[in-house]
Amino acid sequence: GSLRGFRRAALPVAAACGGVLVPALIYLACNAGLPQVSGWAVPTATDIAFATGMLGLLPQSLGRSLRPLLLALAMIDDVIAVLVVMLFYSQALASAGAIWLLAAAILYLLLRCRAQAATPGLLGVGLLIWIGLWRCGLHPALAGMVLGLLWPAGRTRPWHGARRLKAALEPWVAYVVMPGFALIHASIDLHGLVLTSTAALRLGAGVVAGLVLGKPIGIVLAAWAAIRLGLARRPAGMSWPQLALIGMLAGIGLTMAMFITTLALTDVHAQRLARCAVLLGSLLSTLLALGFGRWLSRHASSLEPG
Repeated sequence: GSLRGFRRAALPVAAACGGVLVPALIYLACNAGLPQVSGWAVPTATDIAFATGMLGLLPQSLGRSLRPLLLALAMIDDVIAVLVVMLFYSQALASAGAIWLLAAAILYLLLRCRAQAATPGLLGVGLLIWIGLWRCGLHPALAGMVLGLLWPAGRTRPWHGARRLKAALEPWVAYVVMPGFALIHASIDLHGLVLTSTAALRLGAGVVAGLVLGKPIGIVLAAWAAIRLGLARRPAGMSWPQLALIGMLAGIGLTMAMFITTLALTDVHAQRLARCAVLLGSLLSTLLALGFGRWLSRHASSLEPG
């Protein structure tokens, strides 16, 4: 596809790293010296479902050309977010889950010795990994990424099994898991919320500015640097304004960002304020992306990729 080849595939990796680093730096600058500085990861996460869903509201030709790069960038962003949760927001490591992780490793090796690894067996590995990480004190959300990396790839039957599993899970994820996840982690309560204190304003500004400004700036700057250094290459027909539009869509944090607020911030008041800021930042990013996208579609002929 449009990301075939090392240098083209390196573009979303570089862009995702920039889209995590710059929002984190903006938040740290806004909240330096305050206890809430631990929430630096809140504006770094992109909600892949909502971001790609917004493409459906853009003109069809524009959305179709942006989808591969946005999907790749958002998935890499999700991997980084899970790693951040594991490294910075997990509890102290314990040995209680080692037996579960060992059992998962043995089961996986046994399955790999077979000519064809059955899907139920691989799902069993994932369950053991989930339990092991939870018992060790690491966040079990990492289990999904580990299982995805372990899943056999290539032109083999397990790969087709993964596609069948994806097709079977998509309706449940779209209509049950995602709405439930968003509802549970939103839990926005405005009762007694103080918005006039300096700490509240700095927290809100860090989250909103990180999503609305930090995401597009970080993505475009990192992509530009990678291209100038010869490490990456833009897909054919991809202009810089289109890349900026992808950065705006990546500013839609919502579920993942709200989930991180419960891990990064210990104060309940700060958590509620951060969720409001995530909602506001995501809304502004959505409106900015839709407005810029429609303007871009009307002036596409005059904007040459270069």
